Amino acid sequence: MPVHLRRLLSGATVHRVRSRRFLVSIGILMAMAGAGVAPAGASPTKSTIHDGFYSSQAGSGRADVELTVVGNGTKVLMGLKEGGVSCTESPSFIALDPNELSSLGFIVVRLPTLAISPSGAFSFNGDVTLTPVETGATMTFSNLPVTLSGHFIKGKIVNHKTIAVVGTFSAPDICVAGTPRTFSDQWD
Repeated sequence: MPVHLRRLLSGATVHRVRSRRFLVSIGILMAMAGAGVAPAGASPTKSTIHDGFYSSQAGSGRADVELTVVGNGTKVLMGLKEGGVSCTESPSFIALDPNELSSLGFIVVRLPTLAISPSGAFSFNGDVTLTPVETGATMTFSNLPVTLSGHFIKGKIVNHKTIAVVGTFSAPDICVAGTPRTFSDQWD
């Protein structure tokens, strides 16, 4: 048998061929990553929506909206522990239970879990119920209209430095008239 055929059939040559194929495959994948090309099945648009907590900057002159993102950037949690919207209570809201509400000074509005669209948008437009847990009062307050909409900023997001999500908020039956309607949050 000729020497070149023996080498071809030997395990060492097969191992070298496999190693070369592996290295070539790795090189192609690295070139694709460097060029910004994603392999099939990858979702580069989700890379900027990080799971975690998002909060407003103190004293920013904007609504105080805090969010928790979960599910690889697919949901916003707005439950009791995850986030919500804080505002100063409106006089009409305080009038609903003046003995309990007048001493609080601010209130936290909780919303249901919201889906994040593939483009990074989320929204809620509906009525909320505020329980004694949120208000500190003895009553439950129902049918209070709230609107919240926002979207995540595309691009590089730096923890504690970059504005990552912006939007608008309105709860005229709950918050004072001077409550800022816009919000901008950083990824914490």
